[in-house]
Amino acid sequence: MSNEMMLSYLAGLFDGEGCVSITTHKKKDKIYYTKTLIFTQSEESSCLLFQSELGVGKIYKRDNRVNKIIYDWRANNRDAIIAAQLLFPYVRVKKEELLIKILIT
Repeated sequence: MSNEMMLSYLAGLFDGEGCVSITTHKKKDKIYYTKTLIFTQSEESSCLLFQSELGVGKIYKRDNRVNKIIYDWRANNRDAIIAAQLLFPYVRVKKEELLIKILIT
């Protein structure tokens, strides 16, 4: 599969199951912002695909409320910017969110 096709595939997965967020943290009277992209699946292989093809992010394993194992691929700050730049040309649903929350803030 070509790189363009793979990025298009990942963008489609992210449009359906991904999350774009900015969180704030206060430490010693200073506010810090964290840009985050998250992709959650019950199969680790999909998260591994994001990590290997985008070259950024970490995978976390956790239990959900019904005792089922789920996996999160997460990219924060610089990694989130790199991933957003790669996915941006191909996403449709989350294009505005990526632009506003990750790429221009």
